[in-house]
Amino acid sequence: MAVKQVEVLVDDLSKTPDAVDTVVFGYGSCWYEVDVNAEHRDEFFAFFTRWVKAARPTTAFNQTVTVDWGKCKEFCRRRGIPIADGGRPSKQHIAAYVQAWADGTLDNDLR
Repeated sequence: MAVKQVEVLVDDLSKTPDAVDTVVFGYGSCWYEVDVNAEHRDEFFAFFTRWVKAARPTTAFNQTVTVDWGKCKEFCRRRGIPIADGGRPSKQHIAAYVQAWADGTLDNDLR
């Protein structure tokens, strides 16, 4: 008998099973991440655009990065890092992807 395991990513705001991104952001002295659907992701960035335009860049904290899971998974496959086809990449997969981005070694088509 074949068993198919399905992993569903839930939007942390609406609790609906349609999340497409994990948004990582800093507030105060803490870092947060939230899984969001496309509508909530766009709403989040639209709200903060005004503040980001007025802000100064800093090196005091790590960069905030929105990770495209498909690109992260493709990055892992190209590097020979085992990763499942479905579901959200693990923290280790995301860390490797973000590190390659920061190092400038990420393929342009995966940015």
